[in-house]
Amino acid sequence: MRLPLAVIACLCLVTAGCGGPPAGSGGPSTVNPALAETPTASPTPEHGSTAAGDDTVSVRTLAETHARALENRSMTVTVASRTTYENGTVRADSVQRSVAAGDEQLYRLVTTETPYRRVNALTFNVSYWRNDTVSVERQEYQNGSAVVTVVDGGCPVGRPPEFDPTGARALAEVLGEYAIEEDRVVVAGGEPLRRIVESDAGQPNRPFRSNVRVEALVTTEGVVRSASVTYRTTRFRAPATVRTTVTVTAIGNTSVPRPEWVNETLAGDR
Repeated sequence: MRLPLAVIACLCLVTAGCGGPPAGSGGPSTVNPALAETPTASPTPEHGSTAAGDDTVSVRTLAETHARALENRSMTVTVASRTTYENGTVRADSVQRSVAAGDEQLYRLVTTETPYRRVNALTFNVSYWRNDTVSVERQEYQNGSAVVTVVDGGCPVGRPPEFDPTGARALAEVLGEYAIEEDRVVVAGGEPLRRIVESDAGQPNRPFRSNVRVEALVTTEGVVRSASVTYRTTRFRAPATVRTTVTVTAIGNTSVPRPEWVNETLAGDR
């Protein structure tokens, strides 16, 4: 990866502002779909609106179609990224999770770096809860303390910017660096899903990567259920494997909890 995972997590997989469109490109990621059963192959589908020509898929169109298909629906989006050395040591581990329904969203980012730890903090841990009128952000520190900030208007400021509730921007960042194409249709839990893979894993613009594997599973309406990128790299002083996944779950069945720290903060802010 071009930047440490903690930086990618904090800067790349967030929106450019509240309600903006998905980004057109970005950094790598990996998907490990949580499916009810092992997918089985079925005949290649006709090309949908994401096809840019033949089997080639436009990442921008894929993300935009995904965002439109999830308009006015609730969902849970999880972005996980891990870099692991060959001896099993985890260099960096990051998990972002957003649960969103209507005007409400609860987001949390937890990033741990080893052995290159942040000054005075092993883990970067930040959360926010928001609706259409207010945003409450909480940053936790290794010593157990926390700083809570209240922002009127429902759009968080500072760190981190608002995470796109549909996950479209995360998908664009994860897949945007790769040339992808439709592979075939697989069936999981009785649902046909279009499988999308990288068309050229040996692209010369990524000299530090090998064994690249890219996969996305897309519903017939254009929702990307999962997307992933896995590759081997020598960029981090020693050979390591980087894996990033984006999963979209509980579509239409997500409710947004309101943490007690939000209630306490808002009650004390009056």
